[in-house]
Amino acid sequence: MSIFRKGTDSISMNMDRRIADAKRKVLSMHELGYTQSAPRTDIKPLRATQNTRAFTEYIADWKTIEELKIVMNRHTIITILGCCLLLLSASPSYAQDEALTKARVHMLSEEYKEAESIYKKLYRKNPLNKEVYSEYFQLLLKTKDYKRAEKLVTEQLTIRPNYSLTTIDLGILYKEQGKKKKARELFEQAITELSGDDLLTQEVANTFLAMKENELALKTYER
Repeated sequence: MSIFRKGTDSISMNMDRRIADAKRKVLSMHELGYTQSAPRTDIKPLRATQNTRAFTEYIADWKTIEELKIVMNRHTIITILGCCLLLLSASPSYAQDEALTKARVHMLSEEYKEAESIYKKLYRKNPLNKEVYSEYFQLLLKTKDYKRAEKLVTEQLTIRPNYSLTTIDLGILYKEQGKKKKARELFEQAITELSGDDLLTQEVANTFLAMKENELALKTYER
């Protein structure tokens, strides 16, 4: 960041110096009676050749100022955009998204150990992030790390008591371990925990449908 700022400051100082020099020349020409468009006719010229040359330089310097203003505006915009990108890349949300993407790549490549390491860190930083929790839970199921998965779900139930989707997760965990009766009880419990939230009801029903638990999905809609 400091190198970037030092470079842009140097460019700005150089342009400011050029504009100041051009403005001084323009002001001196104003004293001789020139305007931006043409010289004044009521001022007696020194000599025709000197007058013409001076006016030509004046117009050139005026154009230099206008062109440099445009360049400065562009430079300012580029500088602001550069700073924004640097700030964005340093922001926690950007870093988390990047880490989450890496974890997903590891999952797709079946590099579960690497993925687990990233999910674990992300979850510790923000256990309220449902997306991270859900993907971390699925990874633990995939690797059959049931002990850690149960600890994870239990913690989530402490954070969100009586939250139907998390109750279903616990039921899925028991079902994976062959504890079908306990799993069924938890699925039924998840339905009773619904409190009229249409969006949550839809999510619960869709979860049961994805599990091919059509009867439970129907009960969810009837709730």
